[in-house]
Amino acid sequence: MVLGAVGAAVGLGIVFDPDRGARPERAAGPPRAVAPSDALARGVSSSGVGPERPFSLSPLGSQALAEPPPPKPVDTAPAESAIADFRRRTLNPEPQREPASRIAVSGSRVGRIGSDALVVLEPGTRNKSISVNLPGAFAVTGALGALFAVGKDRLVVLDIGAQKPRVMPRPSLFPDSRLMPDLVDATRIWVHHPRSHSLFGYGLEPSTSTLLPLVDTVALSGSDDSCFVGLADGSFLHFTEAGWEQLFVQGKRFDFPWPSNRARPFRALRAHRLDQVYVLGTDAELELYQLGPKLQRLWHRNVGPLPVDAVTSGDTVFLLRAERSQPEELTWKLQVVRRNRPDAVIPLGISDAEVFEGDTQARLLAQFGLAASARWVAVGAAGQLRVWNAKTLEPVDVGK
Repeated sequence: MVLGAVGAAVGLGIVFDPDRGARPERAAGPPRAVAPSDALARGVSSSGVGPERPFSLSPLGSQALAEPPPPKPVDTAPAESAIADFRRRTLNPEPQREPASRIAVSGSRVGRIGSDALVVLEPGTRNKSISVNLPGAFAVTGALGALFAVGKDRLVVLDIGAQKPRVMPRPSLFPDSRLMPDLVDATRIWVHHPRSHSLFGYGLEPSTSTLLPLVDTVALSGSDDSCFVGLADGSFLHFTEAGWEQLFVQGKRFDFPWPSNRARPFRALRAHRLDQVYVLGTDAELELYQLGPKLQRLWHRNVGPLPVDAVTSGDTVFLLRAERSQPEELTWKLQVVRRNRPDAVIPLGISDAEVFEGDTQARLLAQFGLAASARWVAVGAAGQLRVWNAKTLEPVDVGK
């Protein structure tokens, strides 16, 4: 306590009385004035009491307070080029469980999705192509009487012989939804959403709303999204866990059990007759079935590995294949399967190097989209198109 008091007294500058035994303090003279410049140089205040920090910042302090320089951009081009080269040498496109959505055939016309447009050509004629403005264009489908194309905010319908489309709101769609024309009723179009147990019908009529009016909803007894096909009699055939279900939108339904020892169907395709259908199984077995009181298999043949895509023109089946004849080249061809004739092969060339950049699968399918009708079979999409006569397999001039 005593020491603490003494320390406090000293710290407060108290002078002790000489009678109490303290040493007398020497009288202090007046403080010597210090020039400001000298004070700054010596690190003391202008009052001479204590040190004072210079006002100016040192070079080190300026650097400490300055914003750090932006990071240098990383050059990703070498890595992207290496990935694209790896894909070009090793990647094979996956078999498609859905029909191509960027190309379609309607009568004598072929429609394909371009950049914010539907581009329509008439192969074998000198007619000029038609380009329909369609922002965000992403899907096209065809019926005997018209082409239907969807963009981000509208649906365009180009009727056979028409030069200008009908424009109306689009139906409600998700990225993987399937757009299907009604092959009997030209006033409606159908949409099947992935993993949905319903089929939605929309009326094709002008409207001020943002979406087409929903005019019909058909419940499905479960559905395998890939095995869903519209038949020429206006019915729909789809695969369920128990087998096949054929339904008519008017209400009739027919069930066809599927043998448990048979491979699961991969794709269903229209045949020439209304009451027949082609089924491609996961084991690459291609079969023709008669729809009746029960399914009756009329013909079958194993067609090798599953193709990238498949379409039919009457009873001719076209299989799109991609193979690696050489390690660094992805070669494409069209295999033509006819029940009573030998197979034919139409070479399609190799994939361009740039398609292996970015979304390779989408780019490959855009370059080699497949569609067919009773008259034509077409391969291609934006930037290129090739067409053959579906019966003679002779190439057809697509004009410009």
